[in-house]
Amino acid sequence: MKKNNILLIFILASLNGYSMTQSEFIELYKSSHPSFKSQELESEIKQLDFEYAKGIEDWNLSISTSYQDIDKTGFTGVTTGISEINTLGLSASRKFVDSGVDITLANTITDSTIASSDRGNVKTSLDISLPLMKNKFGLNDRLNIDLAKIEIEKHLLDKFEKNEKSIAVALKKFIDLAFAEEQLKINQERFNLAKSEHELSTKKFKASVIDKADMLLQDDSLQNSKKQLIESQQELAIIQGEIALLIDTNESLVNSTNFDLYRITNINLDNIKDYLVANSRQLNSINLEKKLNERKISSYENESLPNLDLDIGITSEGQKDKISNANSNQNSSWDIGLTYSLPIGQTQETSKLSKTKKINQQLELKYDELLIDLMTLGRKYRQQIDSLGEIINLGKKQIQIANERAREQRENYNNGNGEMEFVISAQNSEQNARLNLAKSVTQYQKVVIDIKALLDQLI
Repeated sequence: MKKNNILLIFILASLNGYSMTQSEFIELYKSSHPSFKSQELESEIKQLDFEYAKGIEDWNLSISTSYQDIDKTGFTGVTTGISEINTLGLSASRKFVDSGVDITLANTITDSTIASSDRGNVKTSLDISLPLMKNKFGLNDRLNIDLAKIEIEKHLLDKFEKNEKSIAVALKKFIDLAFAEEQLKINQERFNLAKSEHELSTKKFKASVIDKADMLLQDDSLQNSKKQLIESQQELAIIQGEIALLIDTNESLVNSTNFDLYRITNINLDNIKDYLVANSRQLNSINLEKKLNERKISSYENESLPNLDLDIGITSEGQKDKISNANSNQNSSWDIGLTYSLPIGQTQETSKLSKTKKINQQLELKYDELLIDLMTLGRKYRQQIDSLGEIINLGKKQIQIANERAREQRENYNNGNGEMEFVISAQNSEQNARLNLAKSVTQYQKVVIDIKALLDQLI
């Protein structure tokens, strides 16, 4: 479904007059940029690491066979009567990580010849080993599995964070495209006005209504507006080329944006510390890294304990002249015991445990430092957004004043009470006021992107 939507966007983009929305641009960027594909591959790798770690619970099957030929005459010269022994062994073992239990099921078949007499032996055994101290409840057996699970969680956060930063950079370029289009529109309107004024002044000059000085002023105004128009066209073409590279398409498909550059967004930056602690992916990623080390510490501490294992064995064994008869002549037995061992020294284990604890202390400091940095950014963005809001309001008032001034200067000139120089100056002031407002709202939209990225609300 997602691929179909992206294909539809490309088809629409190829149509003249189609305007790309911000969300459509993001989808195209995500579907085409290699960094997103790389992150997805990394997710698959993390999942494979988890599957690999679970392999500790796989059954281990083994088959062994042996043939033994013993000389009938021993070292004393006495005939032993044993000539040959054939043995076939089958076993299956498995580790259960939730309990730490090791189970081995074995079956051994022995066919031997004693002098001229055959012997068949069949032995079946079940051995169970349960750790009571070290690796109790499979704590150490589960280590790699638990770490792989946490790694998947952490990678998911890191993946979204990297993708969000990449999207933020791309969206700012999209905002630049919207500004370039608005700049071209303003300069085009100024050129159209200058062209109209020039045509009117040319007629008046031929009719000797205005003098040559006014005509030269109109010539200069037309050339300046045409120069600005060409420059803005060039800037737009450059941005369109950059956008085309970002979404891996032809420049001709990047027609225009469907984005309200003057839209004001309400963003709440109150209680930003509490919000960041609860929601920041960067902070939560550090928490997961600490969780990784805490899981290691629990196993490292457990590894320093003595080995105390409860061993249980159940055996069924039978012997007859034939193997088939031995199966029906089984005797059962069982045994239970404890195995205790105590490692001496443990220099490596102690160093490993101490190092991991120190790393976690570093992570706690890293968390506090990052929180301060994020809060500092939040305060900076708040000040920027407030200041730009005031500048935008002032810019709108400047445009109104510039409109009235241009209209008054034109009326005064038409009534013979003004100068052409003042008319052109007022028209240029109106154009500059509109351009300045467009620049201010462009800055505003980029700060909005920064704020959403800070709050992890961009994707």
